Order: sequence, then structure tokens, then C-alpha cells
Amino acid sequence: MKTICRESVWLAMVFAVLLAFLPVGPATSALAQTWSVAPIPASGDFGWHVEVEVDSTGLIHGASYLSGGDLWYGQYEDSSWSSEYPDLGSTFSLSLDSSGRPHVAFSYYESGQHHLALSRRTDAGIWETSSIPTGPTESPQLMALDFDSQDRAHVAYKDTAGPALRHAYQSGTGWNNELILYHSEFGFANQSVNMAMDHSDAPHFVWSDFAASSV
Repeated sequence: MKTICRESVWLAMVFAVLLAFLPVGPATSALAQTWSVAPIPASGDFGWHVEVEVDSTGLIHGASYLSGGDLWYGQYEDSSWSSEYPDLGSTFSLSLDSSGRPHVAFSYYESGQHHLALSRRTDAGIWETSSIPTGPTESPQLMALDFDSQDRAHVAYKDTAGPALRHAYQSGTGWNNELILYHSEFGFANQSVNMAMDHSDAPHFVWSDFAASSV
């Protein structure tokens, strides 16, 4: 399950890790919760954008955008966080494939244009990055990443130049790219977008509509 933390002034940053759910008795359906707070041992202004994923072994993967433009990635194991600072841009989305391997979709600015890319962390801890083709006039900035049952990556992103919501997805050895919707709301780079694949490999998209004060 993907969790995106809202910006908060007091964040150091801290991840709250749910340790256990314990039933409190037959008279109620409420669950007692025990939480462990694990501060990240790294410097920088955390919390502008935070994501966390848990793989099938229970290993927790976290990522955060730092205000200086860097990306932090870490794994929570043996009651402590590891820390890496891969050069993957600032706006990002973290997701795990079926093997529990982390991938980050991100945008970066180069030669006067925003570009979209996908990076995969190998077992050796190396981030392998490949570009995601977009149109020559597109400006991808906010994105959401998920995988289908065949471990093919799907990326929903805002093309603020459209303005439009678009869907890039792997097919064989290449990428396909489709238009989902033109909407003036997608012209705002600070409005959120997210997506999820269902069990039939159908993508579902959600976005905020600031003008209508709705999603």
C-alpha cells in the first residue's frame, strides 16, 4: 500500500511503522494499535513529498524529496534506516515490483524541457535509469507509478503543457503512451495525481481538481 505524507513543518522526517494489530475482545471490533517511530538519520529538509512501500518480506522502503532538490531513499531493517541519495530528480513516485525491487519514476529538467524517466535499484544497490518517451512539446512533472501482474511499469503523469493527464506503460521492450484527459487543472504543477492497477491489469486514475475543490 502506498502512503503519501502531506507537507508538515515539524517533520524531521519521521516514518511511523505499524508493528502489530491486537484484538481487544469480543465486545468490540476496535483494534489496539502499537506504533514505533523511527526517525531517519540523515540531514536535510525532509517531508516535501514522502512515500513508503512494504515488500512481501516485511522490509520497508521509503523515499523523500529534499528541499535542496535531492532524493533520499532508505530501507528500514533491524530497527534502523539505511540512507542513499540517488541522483533521480525531485518529483518522483516509488513502487515495488513483484520481487520487492524498488523502482522510482521521476521527472528532471534538461535542455529547457522536463523529461520523464524510470530507475530500478539492482540487488547490488545500483540505480539503473532509462528514459520514458514523451511528446516533444510535453512537460511531465507530477507522476504516479505502479506495476501490473506481468511486472510492466505504468506511469500516470501530468503534462502541464497540454494540459493533460497521460499514461505511459511498458509493452514488450518498449513504451506506449496514451492521452487520458485534457483538463485545465493539469496545467498546475502542484496538484496531485495518483494511479493503481487492479487485479485485471486495468489502470485507475485519481487527481485533485483545485477549481472544483474535489477529486
